[in-house]
Amino acid sequence: MLKNTIITAMFAAIAGLVFALAPAAQATVYLNIGNAGNAADSGEGWGAVDYEYEIGKYEVSANEWNASGIVTTNAPHWTGNQPAAKQSWHQAARYANWLTSGDENTGYYSVDGSGNATKSALTHQEYFDANGSVYFIPNRNESYKAAYYDPNKSGGAGYWDYAVGSDTKPTAIMSGTGSGAVYNDGVTVPTGPADVDNAGGVSPYGAMAMNGNVDEWVEDWQHNHGVWSHVKGSWNGNNFSGGDFDWRGKTTDTLAQGGVRMGRIVPEPSSIALLLVGLGLPFVMRRKRR
Repeated sequence: MLKNTIITAMFAAIAGLVFALAPAAQATVYLNIGNAGNAADSGEGWGAVDYEYEIGKYEVSANEWNASGIVTTNAPHWTGNQPAAKQSWHQAARYANWLTSGDENTGYYSVDGSGNATKSALTHQEYFDANGSVYFIPNRNESYKAAYYDPNKSGGAGYWDYAVGSDTKPTAIMSGTGSGAVYNDGVTVPTGPADVDNAGGVSPYGAMAMNGNVDEWVEDWQHNHGVWSHVKGSWNGNNFSGGDFDWRGKTTDTLAQGGVRMGRIVPEPSSIALLLVGLGLPFVMRRKRR
């Protein structure tokens, strides 16, 4: 009886440790962005990242956002599986904290008493090395690489003009999963953006709607404009050009037409498995020696 109790307690402790190490639950799919050390796009100057990370295949949906309990600046325009919208940059940062720790005030971003967030002085990789897991708003280089870089591009690794693995402007669509993009150019203006998993073509890494659908926050501060930057979406506009990351930015208060896509660095499943083996093996060996 005592042995069974000890075994049960041991596995409960291991389960608790795994829970503590695991990041907060997130329904979206994450894509590995490898090829660390790639060169920047010679034309735009962005895209160089010297570490591996993951990025959301989809924009954060309203359902996912609502699960965090973080209230948006205003009531979102859209619901369900459409993109979460009308959150401030600070709220997006607190959402990343919530994914990291289950607490919107604890994570990569420091949060003051007014709810305003400040990013860590550490890089995303450095924070992961120190803490074991991190979710974040992708910065310009991480976003640009996930959208335009193709390690298998014909003629050698490089960048496409559009985030659908093409140098040809994608066809404007209202929704769908083909090679088009959700924006208004000769199509009827939709009543809102498409569902996050039905929002057009994907980048070479597999990220959907990195052109089109909604604007997305990025992490970087735009010093010459005094605002946080965002990625150009324009689901309801037709000003759509290749490599168009609108670095002019938006204020931190709200991004009325857009939302956010999350990035993360988390332990590989094999790392957790090795930890379990390391914790459990000594106990098993002691039992056998008896």
